[in-house]
Amino acid sequence: MVIRPRQDYWSLAPWCCDRLFTALQTRRLPVLCQTSELSYEDVAALAERYPTLPLIIIGADYRSQRILLPLLEACSNVYLSIGSNYIVQRGIEQCVETVGARRLLFGTGYPDVDMAGHISQLMYADISDDEKRLIGSGNLDRLIQGVQR
Repeated sequence: MVIRPRQDYWSLAPWCCDRLFTALQTRRLPVLCQTSELSYEDVAALAERYPTLPLIIIGADYRSQRILLPLLEACSNVYLSIGSNYIVQRGIEQCVETVGARRLLFGTGYPDVDMAGHISQLMYADISDDEKRLIGSGNLDRLIQGVQR
């Protein structure tokens, strides 16, 4: 599920969205949080209010690394998609070292952007092949398997 509070004109305040997020948390349905729609503070607040709801940050760019690492450390239910704008020199390695490979998801931003750079970034990252497999597909598979019907 993708949430777009700015574009769709609704509030992340509990009085407005608590029923929605409680239902999503009950189902453990992963929620895509686009950085153009939610601030990192918004994501952190949601992660704290709904601690078993998987929140996936998408659209993070190279300037966000100083914010992303502490956010990932503080909120164990927040994940990072390393596609699209996320081109950070040794960023994958920093994230794996800080919170482990289980919190990263592979994304490309296709069809809006060429995916070759993102594939190369993961392929040539200085991490183990098992960590690359987790990031490449294993983590998303695990999150999808965790959805409650």
